[in-house]
Amino acid sequence: MEIIYHDEPFKIKELPLTDIHVIDNWLSPDIHNWFDDKLRNTSKWNQTNQVTREGEVRHKFWGVTFYRENYQLDEMQDHGWWIRTLDNRLQQEFGFKWVRFDYAGMNGQTLGLQGTVHEDCAPEDDRNLSFLWYNNLFWKEEWGGPLRIYNENASGFVGFSEDLLKHQILEVPYKPNRLLVFDGRIPHSADAPVNTTYHNRQSLVIRGSEVELYDESLDYATD
Repeated sequence: MEIIYHDEPFKIKELPLTDIHVIDNWLSPDIHNWFDDKLRNTSKWNQTNQVTREGEVRHKFWGVTFYRENYQLDEMQDHGWWIRTLDNRLQQEFGFKWVRFDYAGMNGQTLGLQGTVHEDCAPEDDRNLSFLWYNNLFWKEEWGGPLRIYNENASGFVGFSEDLLKHQILEVPYKPNRLLVFDGRIPHSADAPVNTTYHNRQSLVIRGSEVELYDESLDYATD
């Protein structure tokens, strides 16, 4: 497994993905700013985005839930259309259609809100896709916030420790307007910002447990 950087989105030809794919400057500055404006005018942020294992909450982030299974509107009935617009763009650019859509929403990590290791879907879901888009307009390298990728021995770890880092195999730095696509079964975690900033580390998550691939882009209509 390795990190592969692309100049632009690419058509996915086979699944499961075996590498972490990164596209920098995914959206134009105009669309990036448009998204930021929509998000800043959203009042639905709350501390409900969490990872639970065996009935225990392992971490809890600030966040906004836009859609869950079957594109049911969650808390964003007045605003969810603009997330669906970006979702449609992902499907067109990467050449797929959701078969089992799971979730679209925001994660927000402030100082001290360290992410724990987790997977996005079940082990048998080998045709899944997970997208992360780092939507902050500004971020300094020294503020930290990388995405850590682990081997299978990291599954089940509680909290964040030096022992967990022994199982880390890759690391993707946080960078504004950076898009990641990967197999959501891979154990991963997101670092909180370090104590040189009080900026909120934000990411848009769009993921599903099963997709159908297409050789050519389709014209997806927004529901």
